[in-house]
Amino acid sequence: MGAVAHLSLRDIRENDLAARLAENAGDDCPRTWDGWQCWPDTPAGAVARRPCPDYIYYFTRPPTCPRQAYKQCSRAGTWYVGPGGSEWSNYSTCSTLAVLQTRVKVHLAAHVVSVAALIPAIVIFFLYKQLRVPRVVLHRNLFLSLLLNSSVVVAFLAVVMLRDDRHARIQSNSLGCIGLLLLTKFCRLTSYMWMFCEAFYLHKLVASAFAEQRSLFVYYAIGWGFPINPIILYASFRASHANDQCWVVPADPYEWILNTPCLIALLLNLVFMINILRVLVTKLRAANTHEPSQYRKSVRAALVLIPLFGLHFLVTLYRPAGVACHATELYHHLNSCVDGLQGFFVSLAFCYFNGEETSSPREFASMLNASRASTRVSGDSDRIAKERDDHTPQPTP
Repeated sequence: MGAVAHLSLRDIRENDLAARLAENAGDDCPRTWDGWQCWPDTPAGAVARRPCPDYIYYFTRPPTCPRQAYKQCSRAGTWYVGPGGSEWSNYSTCSTLAVLQTRVKVHLAAHVVSVAALIPAIVIFFLYKQLRVPRVVLHRNLFLSLLLNSSVVVAFLAVVMLRDDRHARIQSNSLGCIGLLLLTKFCRLTSYMWMFCEAFYLHKLVASAFAEQRSLFVYYAIGWGFPINPIILYASFRASHANDQCWVVPADPYEWILNTPCLIALLLNLVFMINILRVLVTKLRAANTHEPSQYRKSVRAALVLIPLFGLHFLVTLYRPAGVACHATELYHHLNSCVDGLQGFFVSLAFCYFNGEETSSPREFASMLNASRASTRVSGDSDRIAKERDDHTPQPTP
C-alpha cells in the first residue's frame, strides 16, 4: 500500500513537472529541486540566485556576510547541465575558504612582525650585564614567552592551516599535529602568566615604596611552571571526550580549562593597574605637584603599561553580535592584530624606546669607538716617536 502511494505521489510530481515544462517551454526554466533547495521559475538567459542555506556548512559556522548560490538558465529555457549530464547549481560562491584564509594570513603576518621585533630586544637584554636587574629579568622572560608564542603560532599556521592538504592533516588527528597545537596553547598560557607576573611585581614595587625584590623564584614558578597543570588537565579531557580533528575545533566545555586562568590574570592585572594609578596620583597630590606635565607623564606611563599587562585584550574580549557583516570581519582582523602584535608593541615600549635599555648599546659603541681612537692615537704616537729617533743625530764616539 505504501509502495502504491509512493508511486502515485511520484507520478503526480512527474505529471506536474511535465505540465509546467509544457507551459514554460521556450520561455522560462521551470522551478526545480537540486537536492539542496528549490529554485524558482527563471526567464531564459537569466541567472537565478538563492541564499546559501546554513545546513550546507555542516558543523562549521555559516559566514557572517550572506552569500548566494546561482543557477544558469540557457536561452533555450533549460537549466545548465554539468559535465555529469545532470542539472548543475553553483555553490562554490558559498565557500568561506577565502575569508578564513585572509584571517589566517593577517594573524600570521602580525606574529611574524612580533618575532622580528622581539629577537633583537632579547639579544640586548642578554648581552649587557647592567640590564640584569630583577625588573629587566621579568621583561626578558615576558619577551621570551611572547617570542615562543609567536614562533609556535607561525609554525602551526604555516604547517597545518595554510597547507593545501590541511583537511587531510586535520582529519588524520596525528600526535604531531596534536602536540604542536598543545605547544601553542602552552606558550600562550605562559605569556599570560608572565604578564600577570609583570603586573604583580610592579604593583608590589609601588606598594612597598619602590624596594626591589631579589628572589624571583615565585615568578619563575608562576610564569613557566603553572601553565603545565591546565595543559595536562585539558589534554586529558580532550583525549577522553573530544579526540578528533587534531583538536583544532574548540570543544567548548573543555576550552574553559585554558581560558579561565587567562581571564583571571587579565582581571587581576586590571585591578593592579587601577591601584598603581591610584598610588601615583596620591603621591603627586601629597607632593603638592599641580603641574600638568606631571599628570601627563603619569598618563603616558599608564598607556605604556597596557600592552605589558595584556590589558589591550580587553578591547576585543567581547565580540559584538547583530552588527553588519563587514564590521564582524573588521573585528576578526582587529583581534588578530591585537593578539599578534603584542610582542612588537612591548619591544618598542620597553626596549627600543626605553632610555635605559637603548643607552647600553650606545655606551658600548662609545666605549668601542673610544678604544679604537686611543689605539689609533697610541699608534700614531709610537710612529712619531720612532721617526723622531730616526732623525736625531747619534753622538760620535
